[in-house]
Amino acid sequence: MTDTSMTAERLAEIRNRNLDEVTAGPWLVADNLVYIEREGEGGRVLGLPLLVPRAATEADLQFIASARRSVPELLAEVDRLRARVSELEGTPVDEEVELA
Repeated sequence: MTDTSMTAERLAEIRNRNLDEVTAGPWLVADNLVYIEREGEGGRVLGLPLLVPRAATEADLQFIASARRSVPELLAEVDRLRARVSELEGTPVDEEVELA
């Protein structure tokens, strides 16, 4: 079986990717490209498309576009669940948890 534990160091590595500095978006897929919506002089405008490999599938593009929203949501859920496990087991929140 593969080691599936999420260490505090791994979570910190993910958090330290400066998500607050990444354009909030929304990130959109159109014409087989990923775009980031931004504020412009006339309101919301599409920015230049992100460079993605030509071999990227629609599923790949949707994954890239959704990651900006999904990663912070998943980190918050990890925090919530770890706090709950800590509460139930009486262990420190930062202790490594084995994921099933």
